[in-house]
Amino acid sequence: MILQEVKEIIKKLNNTDFKAYIVGGAVRNILTGITPLDFDLTTDALPDQIMTIFKDYPLYTVGKKHGTIAIILNDQKFEITTMRTDGEYTDFRHPKSVMFTKDLKSDLSRRDFTMNAMAMSLDGEVIDYFGGLTDLKNKILRAVGKPESRFKEDPLRILRALRFASEYGLTIDDKSRNALFFYKNLLNKIAPERISEEFSKTVCGKFAGQVILEYNEIISVFIPEITACRGFLQKSKYHKYDILEHICKSIDAVKPEKALRLTMFFHDIGKPFSFQEKNDTRHFKGHAEQSFIIAKRVFKRLRYDSKTTNTTLFLIKFHDYLSAKKQLTKKSVQRMMLKFGYNRLKMLCEIHKADDSAKADFVKERVAYYEKILNIAKEISDSGECYTLKNLAVNGHDIISLGFEGKTVGKIKNRLLYEVIENNLPNNKDILKNFIDKNRNMW
Repeated sequence: MILQEVKEIIKKLNNTDFKAYIVGGAVRNILTGITPLDFDLTTDALPDQIMTIFKDYPLYTVGKKHGTIAIILNDQKFEITTMRTDGEYTDFRHPKSVMFTKDLKSDLSRRDFTMNAMAMSLDGEVIDYFGGLTDLKNKILRAVGKPESRFKEDPLRILRALRFASEYGLTIDDKSRNALFFYKNLLNKIAPERISEEFSKTVCGKFAGQVILEYNEIISVFIPEITACRGFLQKSKYHKYDILEHICKSIDAVKPEKALRLTMFFHDIGKPFSFQEKNDTRHFKGHAEQSFIIAKRVFKRLRYDSKTTNTTLFLIKFHDYLSAKKQLTKKSVQRMMLKFGYNRLKMLCEIHKADDSAKADFVKERVAYYEKILNIAKEISDSGECYTLKNLAVNGHDIISLGFEGKTVGKIKNRLLYEVIENNLPNNKDILKNFIDKNRNMW
C-alpha cells in the first residue's frame, strides 16, 4: 500500500542519516486496509537540509516557515515536514510559532486523535506512543492528551471527531465526548468553508445517521434550524419516527454522494415551520418549499459551491414531487425525463426511495415504484428514443433553413418535442420539417 515514490523519499532521507516516517491518516488507513490517497511524511531533517537532499526535484517551499517542504515526484506532490512542537494557537487554527525537534514522540503528541498520532517506518514498523493501535482495534476515538487542549487549539477538530465517527463507526471516549459538547460554540470561530467541507464528509459517512442523531446539538451550532426537528412528532400514519430521526434514517438509506446526502439532511427541515394539525394528525403542506428556503440560507451561510448548492436545492424542492399513486407508462416517464432531464430524474428517484424507506413499513412498498421509473427511463435513454431536444430529429439549423429565426426557433423545437413524446408525430426529420412548413400560421 506504500507508494514507490514514498519509499524513494524515505530511503533518500535514511541514506543521508536522517530518520523519516509516514504519519497521520495514511498510517491509519494502511492499518485498516484502506489504500491511502495522500501520504504525509515527517523527518528530523531541517527544511534547508530537505531542500539540499532533494535539490534535483521540483520543490514547493511555501510552508517552509512551519517546516514543510513539498516535493514533486512522478507528477505527484508529497509533503515532508520537519518534526516539531507547536507554540500557542492564537487564531484557532495555526500555532503562533513552531520549534523543530528530533523527538518523534513530541511531534506526534501535537496531533488530534490517537489513531492519527502513529508513525510508520519504511519496513512497516508502527511507532505508537499514545495507544492508537488499541483504540483503532476497539473502534474508539480518543483525543491525544487533554481533549480541551486539542479542541481549543483548532475547534474544527470537534467536527473532525464527528466525521471520523461517521466514516469508521467509532465510539468517542467519554472525556473527548464531554469536551466536544463543552467547547462546541468554538465552532463559531471557524471559517464557514472549513465547516462545510467537514460537514459534507460527515453526512457521507457510513454511520452518518447515527452520528447526526447523537451529536445534533453540536451540528446545531452552525445549522441551528435543525434544532426544531429534534423530538418533533409527525403524528401521521405514514411516519413512525420524529422528524430528526426520519432525517437520519433517510440519510443512511441513500447513496453516500454529497448532493444526495445533503438533500436528505435538509429535505424535511422545514416541517416544524409548515405544519397544520387537525384531529391529532399533522399535515405538512408546503414543507418542501420551506425546506428549500432554509437550505438556501444555510448553503449561503456556509459558502457552499454553486454546483452543490444548485443540485441540492433542486432535489429538495422536488423531493416529494413524484407520486407513487400515478400509473406508470413509457409516455409518463418520457414526460418526467423532459421535465427534469435523465440524470436529475435518476437522482430524484434515489431521493424518493430513501425518503420512503425511512417511513412507516407499508410506505416502503413504494420503493418498487421508483425502481420501475428508473428501469423505464434507462430503456428510453439506452434506445435513443426522444425525450429531450438533443434527441429531436431536427435542429435549429433545419428550422432556420425553413425561414424562421429568433425565439420562434425555440418555440417550434419545444412544440415538436411535445408532439413526438405524445406520439402525435414520429421523430423523423422529413416528417417534422413538413409539419413545420404546413403549420406556418401556427408560429
